[in-house]
Amino acid sequence: MLSFKCPDCKAKVSTDADSCLKCGRQITDVEKKDAMTKHRKSWYKKWWGKLALFVITLFSMTIVIGVIAVLHEDAIGQRVKLSPQATEEQLALAAQRYADAMAARKELDFVAASASFGDTADSYEKVADSYYYAEKKYEDAAAMYEKAQEALSKRKAVLPYESQEERAVVERREIVTLGRKKSYAYTSAANLLNEAGEYEKAAESYHNAYLSYPSYSDIIRLQKGSEYTKEEEEKIETEWQNKRIDMRLQTASMYEKAADIYFNTKDYGKAGDMYINAAYNKYNAAISQEYLLFFKKEEKEKARNKNKLILEELHEKAAMAFSHAEDVQKKASAYKSLGSRLERAEDKNAASGAYKTAIALYEDAIRNGHKYSNEMKYTLTEYYKKGLGVPKDEARVVQLLTEAANAGYDRAFISLAEMYRTGDGVRKSEEMYFRIMQEAMARGYPSAFEAMGGYYFTSYVLEHYENGWSNRAHLYLEKSKAYYTEAKARGSKSPVVQWRLDDLTTLADYNETMDSLTEAYERHRSEANQKYQGKIVYVRDVRLMTMTKDKSGDVYAIFKSTEADAPSSAITIRFYFSDEKEIEKLLDAGIGSSNCRPQGIVETYDNNILSFRNCRVK
Repeated sequence: MLSFKCPDCKAKVSTDADSCLKCGRQITDVEKKDAMTKHRKSWYKKWWGKLALFVITLFSMTIVIGVIAVLHEDAIGQRVKLSPQATEEQLALAAQRYADAMAARKELDFVAASASFGDTADSYEKVADSYYYAEKKYEDAAAMYEKAQEALSKRKAVLPYESQEERAVVERREIVTLGRKKSYAYTSAANLLNEAGEYEKAAESYHNAYLSYPSYSDIIRLQKGSEYTKEEEEKIETEWQNKRIDMRLQTASMYEKAADIYFNTKDYGKAGDMYINAAYNKYNAAISQEYLLFFKKEEKEKARNKNKLILEELHEKAAMAFSHAEDVQKKASAYKSLGSRLERAEDKNAASGAYKTAIALYEDAIRNGHKYSNEMKYTLTEYYKKGLGVPKDEARVVQLLTEAANAGYDRAFISLAEMYRTGDGVRKSEEMYFRIMQEAMARGYPSAFEAMGGYYFTSYVLEHYENGWSNRAHLYLEKSKAYYTEAKARGSKSPVVQWRLDDLTTLADYNETMDSLTEAYERHRSEANQKYQGKIVYVRDVRLMTMTKDKSGDVYAIFKSTEADAPSSAITIRFYFSDEKEIEKLLDAGIGSSNCRPQGIVETYDNNILSFRNCRVK
């Protein structure tokens, strides 16, 4: 039943009535029909009509957008899809283009090398897009995107120093565009692994997605640079932080699911490791969350308390798993990890409790003669040295280190020796330092030789800083090299040993080079003065511009530089190489790289063309 207004008195009249109750006017059937028609046409003006219209519109738009997205993705997939044969052809083409690029680079044809490296990246990216959009082979896609990045990195290295704009374009594609694509590929692979119940592999893929995603600074630097307003930069940073938080939490979730499965199948050691990995990722996500809530104190405090409870629960689960696995060391380590994270969360009482639990586990295991007692004693020294859960006690540190060293634990020897060298908690004594280190080396510990190499390397750096290439600097450098060499020969797997050896070899060669340059200059001084009007010029801020060959086929590089005493000067340097390895090293470092900075004495050929001969890049 509907009502409408009487045409005469404007009182409400029912469509069922024959007349107006107020004025007595007769209501015709035509007037009733018109009233009902108007009511039907004005339904959308009612609140329920508006709501119904909104729901219908929203539903329709959702369907339309979904259809468009499916069609669009299918269109992309069809556009980039390669047949198996075409994929193989593209991969073969990429390999050939890469070989051509390396050959051109060796011939110092950087224009051809740059083009070939770019074509290589195009081929790999095309294959990767096909894997990602059309074939859903996400892990293969991520691998191909990485190969494309490597090719672009090589291309960037052969660009001339002046090509800053082109370098920025290449770097933007390498780091931002392909970095995002690779991250999305890993995320898609992780989603499939999650659906298949392969949680540990899914966690690894989410973690790879996190590592592949471009950094905030790279996004700002390479996408638009200084044109961003402060508000735009803050918005981008917030989006970036939320993206990384999401990936961290996804990684943590997968590790936790994997841990639960391992625990239920009684693989307790693996379960404990997975719980710790989950805690680590949730902790890092929590740090980012607190950063975003920096100016919202109440919300920040709530988030901190919630995250603290989550971390405590995960570490307790890890400790329980390690307890079932009878792994005291990892159980104690779980409590120490919890303590450090609670300390960061500014809950000192809870952190101290976690540290005390770890100490009690170690002390109990040592009393019971655990097979790793010496390693545990060494680990305990950190607690007594830093006051973690106990008062600082240097005497206890020395006691534990001495006991572990006497029992044959090599790291205890080195830590005890360092205490005497620095006077940290004991009377400083170089004599005691060398006596302890000699005993450790006599026992054949590779770590002892590595430590001595580090001692003489530091001595060399300090001596060179104060007195240049003195005889003492020579001696320290050679001793450092000898100890590192012995450490490697005795089976040291430390990466520090290898890269220090590489650095020391370069430094020794450079040292010899500078000496030989000085001697050569003095020896031929008279001849140089007559022929070139020669003088000694000290240069600095050397930038590599390009590389080429002279008429005799010798390879040389062209550098731009300034005189050490004349910052506004402009000097061109011709740099000759002594061997191909040196050329390869410089090429890998990149034309225009700030890492390539030879400095020293050069001979003048005319007013502004100088030449290094038979010397190495610093």
